[in-house]
Amino acid sequence: ANTVTVAISGASLGAGSIGLFELTAGSLDQTSTGVNANTNTPTPGSITTASNGSFFIACGSLDNGFGFGSGWFTAGSGFTINDEVGGGNMNSADEYQAQATAGAITGSFGTNFAGITGANAGSMITFKP
Repeated sequence: ANTVTVAISGASLGAGSIGLFELTAGSLDQTSTGVNANTNTPTPGSITTASNGSFFIACGSLDNGFGFGSGWFTAGSGFTINDEVGGGNMNSADEYQAQATAGAITGSFGTNFAGITGANAGSMITFKP
């Protein structure tokens, strides 16, 4: 059995989310991050892999998104939404994809909000098989 403990305190209390994935085998390959202002789509960036079968995890957060409790985010091309938290000033989601053939993948999210939000951030990691 695995145990994960998270302690959030101070100004961050209530302003974040934690997404957990359990992976079998593989090793950390690459990371990518992106920060934008005044858009409604977090962009974690792009990664180009050299190994077939890489596994991608992307996370995105919107500040002042005024989102719904769920149904706020849509998955990027080829990705599946894993978890989503929203409903106020902080909205976040994570998504994943298993890549059959090595190459470039861009982590992205769509949203069901047509307006402009505050700052947003995204990050993506890959694992080699």
